[in-house]
Amino acid sequence: MKLILSALSIFILTSGFSQYLQFSEGLTGKYKSDQFKESINVMAPGEGSDEVEKEELFRVIYKKKNVDDQEYIFRQLKGSQNGEWYTSSNNKAFIRFTLKKDGQVIAEFGNDPNYDQIIDPFRVFNYSGKVATNELVKFNGVSNKDQINGNVGGVQSRESCEQEKVKLKEYFIDNDEVDVYETKGQRLYVIPQIYGDHETFKGILVKFDADGSNEKITHKVDIWYQPNKDEYGCAFQIFKCGQKTQLEKYTVLFNEDKSMITLNGNGFKKVDK
Repeated sequence: MKLILSALSIFILTSGFSQYLQFSEGLTGKYKSDQFKESINVMAPGEGSDEVEKEELFRVIYKKKNVDDQEYIFRQLKGSQNGEWYTSSNNKAFIRFTLKKDGQVIAEFGNDPNYDQIIDPFRVFNYSGKVATNELVKFNGVSNKDQINGNVGGVQSRESCEQEKVKLKEYFIDNDEVDVYETKGQRLYVIPQIYGDHETFKGILVKFDADGSNEKITHKVDIWYQPNKDEYGCAFQIFKCGQKTQLEKYTVLFNEDKSMITLNGNGFKKVDK
């Protein structure tokens, strides 16, 4: 249920932490970034145009001196796919709106450089003029990072974590069907699956002692091939009991015959199990 921010709730929010906002008419207008001498204009559907695209929620015009204006159309999505972030129709731009604790409304542009759906803010635009605070709508959903990292339930209990550790060992380390890649001090255990042009590798990353023993699971691993980009995306989730789960950024590259995989520049060679 949408919560319209009253004057009282505005005071609570501005005296506490920053609050993500859902898009509403109150967020339309001009935003500026003095640092990079650029601006964006957030417009309601049909504003500044004779046509409204299907399911258009709002559009953004990006402006910078000596650069052609860029237009992004943001559409209403069914369900919450990106948490507090909105995605443009061409999937090349992300934006979110935030009410800061000092009462300033900002718009942040972001991108997803590792294709793991954890979006990084890279531009901040400050709202120009007075915000219509009575039209702001508080975002009450699960944030992007919590949604992707699985933090909705908070910290995993020690008991359930130890149980999961046993299952991961049985499913990957003790599985004769698994592929093993190794470099100094680390092993990657993955089970490949192919669905037409789509290819996935699910597994774990472990550290081990100099003699090859005492394996410790450090990450749960999900790697997938993206045929439209001709490259691999991945999610490396840190596995540590007693802490909230979080992703660590990795770059992935396979050689042609899959005998070598490179993770963050480190080569892992395929070995016999």
